[in-house]
Amino acid sequence: IGLKLIKFTMNNNKSKYEECFEYILRKYNEKKPEPKLIKFEERDYQNNYIELVYKELIQNKKCLMELATGGGKNYITYKIINKFNPNIVVIFTSRILLLNKQNINNKYLNILDSNYETFNWSTNRIDYYSFDNFMKYNKKRIILVCYQSTEKFYKFIKKYDEKIFV
Repeated sequence: IGLKLIKFTMNNNKSKYEECFEYILRKYNEKKPEPKLIKFEERDYQNNYIELVYKELIQNKKCLMELATGGGKNYITYKIINKFNPNIVVIFTSRILLLNKQNINNKYLNILDSNYETFNWSTNRIDYYSFDNFMKYNKKRIILVCYQSTEKFYKFIKKYDEKIFV
């Protein structure tokens, strides 16, 4: 079940708690391996799809992407965001918090050539003050919003006079 039992003995008149604490400190201070940079291997159909969606957005300013689970929708979305390089991006998702976190995970943010600050509408406590501060950042921004919050989000975002990539 993943538990590791450790037997502590009384050394140098230390209590079990002192020994345990020292052991935890030693383990905590051990050098951790560097996180691996995830390198995506783009599939042929993804490259074709990226170009198709990009052209559609240029021509018609809108496009609906539909791919099977595991088809690479997030990867494709971030590649398209990278092509447009907008200052503000809004990504609408389902309410599932795990997917929301996945959508602004570093493995996808690393696809982008520019650095983006993120705001997760689902987990950040929404109030005018915190969102307003986020919108004042002089950086590129990605805002993640579950589609059920569209109306509430629109009330906040409509006052900002900036082009938004949705």
